Amino acid sequence: MREVNALSETLRGQRLGALEATTLLRAVMAEIDVAVLAFDREDKLRLVNRAGERLLAQPAERLIGRTAAELLLADPLKLGENLNGDAPPTLQLTFLGSPNMRWGVRRGAFRQHGRPHTLLVLADLSRPLREEEATAWQRLVRVLGHELNNPLAPIKSIAGSLTMLVARQPRPVDWQEDVQRGLDIVSSRAESLNCFMSSYARLARLPGPQLKPVALEEIVRRVDAITDTGTARIRFTS
Repeated sequence: MREVNALSETLRGQRLGALEATTLLRAVMAEIDVAVLAFDREDKLRLVNRAGERLLAQPAERLIGRTAAELLLADPLKLGENLNGDAPPTLQLTFLGSPNMRWGVRRGAFRQHGRPHTLLVLADLSRPLREEEATAWQRLVRVLGHELNNPLAPIKSIAGSLTMLVARQPRPVDWQEDVQRGLDIVSSRAESLNCFMSSYARLARLPGPQLKPVALEEIVRRVDAITDTGTARIRFTS
C-alpha cells in the first residue's frame, strides 16, 4: 500500500507539473507578438495563437480546420526552415490583418497524440525595418544639419558685416577691397557647400555590389601598413 501511495503521489506531481507547464506555454503563446500556427499531416490548421488570429483577421473558431492553401500559407509552410536555423527566409506576404509586409518564416515539427504536426512561426520584420530606417534618417539629418551650418554661419556673418559696411556714411577708403574679400569668402563657402551636396547625391546613386575574387593577402598587408602595429600576423599558404 505504501508503494501504491508513493506511485500515486508521483503520478499526481507529474500530472500537476504537466498542467502547469501547459498553462504557462499557452499564456506565453497568447502574449507573444509572433504568429504561431500548427498544421497536421493534411496541412489543416489545428492551433493558432492571438497574434495569428490578428494576422488572419479571424477568430480561432473560424480558422481551425482550414487548410494552409485556404489561409494563403501554403508557400510559407513549404519554404520555412527549421526553427533552429540561423537565417530564416524572408517573404513578402499579404494578409487581411497585415497587408504588404515582410515576414521571417520558421518551421518546425512536433507530435501531438502521436501524430506529426508542423509548427509555423511568422515574425513581422516590417516594424524593426521601419525603426532602423527612421533611426538612419535621424542620423542623416543630424549630419546634414551640422555640415550645412558650417558654411552658412560665416556666410551669414560676412553678409551682415558687408551690409553694415555699405550702409556706413562716409564709407572707408578701402571699403571696396573689404567687399570683394567678403564676396570671395561667400563664394568659396557656397562652392564648398555645393561640393558637399554633390558628394551626398553621388552617394545616393551608388551602384549595387559586384562580387568578384580579391587578393586578400594584399588587403591585409595594406591594413597592416596603415595600422603599423604588427601585433597580429596572418600567414598565407598556397
